[in-house]
Amino acid sequence: MSVATSLSNPGISASEPTFADLITSRLPVLLPHHPHVISIMPIAAPGGQHANVRRIVLSTGETAIVKRHIFAFTTAGQTYDLLTVEEAVAAFLRTAGCAVSNVLGIDREAGLVVFDDAGEMTLDDTVQTSSPFERSRLASSALDAFVQIQDALIHQNDLTEELVASGCDRATIQETFVSLCDHLTPDRIRPLVTSQVTDSDLSRIQDLIRSLAAKPLYLGPTDYNARNIVVSHDGKLCFLEWAKVGFDWPERRIAQYLTSLGSGRAGALPRTLVDRWLVDRYGETMSWTDPASAVSDLDAHQLIYYILLALRWQAFHADLPKGIRNELVTPLSNNSAIRNLRGMFVDSGQK
Repeated sequence: MSVATSLSNPGISASEPTFADLITSRLPVLLPHHPHVISIMPIAAPGGQHANVRRIVLSTGETAIVKRHIFAFTTAGQTYDLLTVEEAVAAFLRTAGCAVSNVLGIDREAGLVVFDDAGEMTLDDTVQTSSPFERSRLASSALDAFVQIQDALIHQNDLTEELVASGCDRATIQETFVSLCDHLTPDRIRPLVTSQVTDSDLSRIQDLIRSLAAKPLYLGPTDYNARNIVVSHDGKLCFLEWAKVGFDWPERRIAQYLTSLGSGRAGALPRTLVDRWLVDRYGETMSWTDPASAVSDLDAHQLIYYILLALRWQAFHADLPKGIRNELVTPLSNNSAIRNLRGMFVDSGQK
């Protein structure tokens, strides 16, 4: 199907239509051959059903995904208009051969976007239930797909900084990241480390944050989590959420894209696909900076992310799971400074 855009539909009632009303009345106008909507199904989300995303069955027998951008009206007329950015970025990346969502139609008045149905399971779901072999396959596929996306966005001139969402510019992202120093103080981190560690030792975590913040940021996705990667029934991946783009560090994106939190799944534990083998593969496949620096930065961002996960976990649970402890202490690169920082943390057999 080709992309179609509807500016208005005079048949809509003056009363406030429901999401289902918008779908059934407007989608036939958006799509080629004007198929009717046969059924509308909910999409699972942490804690229940997604309020603004539905899977639909069309009279052609095809399925599609409809998303309602409830904040689309707040950006209308801006260069970073959500609907414009979603369409432009997804189209650019698909032309570049990247594994991203395919926009079939946009209704600007209703804030609706229609996508190809890429699959029913997210990477977050799949990592929680798959075998070690399957997780390894998913890890390499997801990393390679991300590197292709990031590389395409770095080495292009079509998508300008005018598309960058408010608050996603370089300076704001750097400032927000550095503010983690106020959260990851020696007092906050102390429960995670061995008794011999001093406040001076712990302050090196803040030094690491500041050094990472000084590294180059690149245009890319802003909502990088494992629920925004869909896994099809035959194992193909599709990266979602292109309505907002901004600047960030590729290594921070990888650390969070490839960590499953098991959101909404009873008894789930954080599981990461990032291991030493994957970090080395990243250094071999990326092309926009020095490979050794990229490998060290991914090691560092993974450590910072897991410190945050550990503190969040401890706020609600008495003990850290073995998996979180292991991720804190396991080196992912040959960087001796980061290796020494990891050595401060309590491993799985110490507490």
